[in-house]
Amino acid sequence: MSNRKQIVKCCFLISVVILTYILLHEYNYVTIDSNVIQLKPDESNDNEIESTLQRVDNFLKTLSVLQLKRSDSRLVFANELIEMTNITIDKKSCSEQFGRDLLLVVLVFNRVDGFERRQTIRQTWGQEFKANKMTRIYFAVGLSRDPSIESRLKTESDQFDDILQFGYYENYYNCTIKALALLRWTARSCPFAKYMLKVDDDSLVMANNLLDFIRTSDANAIYGYLWTKAAVDHSNDKWGISTRDFSHKYYPDYIGGPYLIPVRYCLSLYETAVTKYLPALPFEDAYVTGIVANHCKINRNKLVSLLYITDGCNPLALDFCHYKSVSIFWQNLTDNSIRKLWNIYHNVNVCSLLGGKRCA
Repeated sequence: MSNRKQIVKCCFLISVVILTYILLHEYNYVTIDSNVIQLKPDESNDNEIESTLQRVDNFLKTLSVLQLKRSDSRLVFANELIEMTNITIDKKSCSEQFGRDLLLVVLVFNRVDGFERRQTIRQTWGQEFKANKMTRIYFAVGLSRDPSIESRLKTESDQFDDILQFGYYENYYNCTIKALALLRWTARSCPFAKYMLKVDDDSLVMANNLLDFIRTSDANAIYGYLWTKAAVDHSNDKWGISTRDFSHKYYPDYIGGPYLIPVRYCLSLYETAVTKYLPALPFEDAYVTGIVANHCKINRNKLVSLLYITDGCNPLALDFCHYKSVSIFWQNLTDNSIRKLWNIYHNVNVCSLLGGKRCA
């Protein structure tokens, strides 16, 4: 009789788990929901923001037990994403006013072992954001399995106080984890700044030009390099995804590479991603600024002052008289080219030194 009761109890528990999974997340692949929600300017107070984040984090914790990684999938599952909520090097607030006094917080995608690149940025374009009282800049990294790298990072963080380290191990397909971690961090620690810029560390950002745009912007769209009707690659290449994981032929319009997000949208983007679109695409720009932003009915617009450095274009041969108004030079810049471009750009005789070469 006792065995029968145990069997009944086990069957009941299994049924509860299955039902909970169905209620939490109906599908195990990415879909594009045709329903949208209308966002309004964020008038939440600190307690409301914290309450929403706690609720979403609890949802993610529950889902992480039920939604486990599939070995045949490139999608990012809840049991992988939960690690981002553990922040090993943190900044509880971007400013004493939680960003009310800030125009922009810059969050740089960077490898945990990218010591040289961080120093290059600090000594070039990053210094302008550090010196400006209305901006902040932080480097976002994951964990390393090498204790010496972790120790060196801790020393670097103590010295410069500009590192955020999230509790997951880095690889290319974990960029979505980092992107959602930054949305969550911004919503929690800098919720009242005007904009958040996510930018890769192979870029060069011109603070004055970008801030000129931000000061006059209404903060009602995500800005960057706009991709429209981008075809989905269903091959096994680096940027490929299987039809089982994502069956659509095209991505929604999205911002590729660097993106400038009004901070008032960060909480809604994070909440929508976790509660409606897990497992997630590994391509964070198409996922966050495409699929999730599309659901949230957030406009995506071209940032005219962003220059996409295409393959075959030598950035050191650019005509800076023509590109003097560029705010972001995006993609494939090395430490050497960042330093050289920075020096050239700030040379008062630049127009007499360079010719007329341009990148398309």
